[in-house]
Amino acid sequence: MPAFRSDRGMVLVPEANAAQLRASPRWEEIEAIPEDPEAEPAVVEAPAPKATDAAIELAAAEGVTLDLVKGTGQGGQIVKADVERVLRGGSDG
Repeated sequence: MPAFRSDRGMVLVPEANAAQLRASPRWEEIEAIPEDPEAEPAVVEAPAPKATDAAIELAAAEGVTLDLVKGTGQGGQIVKADVERVLRGGSDG
């Protein structure tokens, strides 16, 4: 899983979302701790949520897990306002 660092901290993101952070000048891709190829995975990853670039970048910067955000955009897409709502303490459950 790709790892990135900014002045706000570090984040791991699914490969499907990594392109947006690679394109952002605020994020630097760093080497993550290599996984043991013989170890059993502890958690199976769900597919990356459908989100806008702005929502992905804000969520990564603030440490918000997009899997827990309910999207209100077209077709249920997660938009920046959805992440902002969670940051303000809005409920998504």
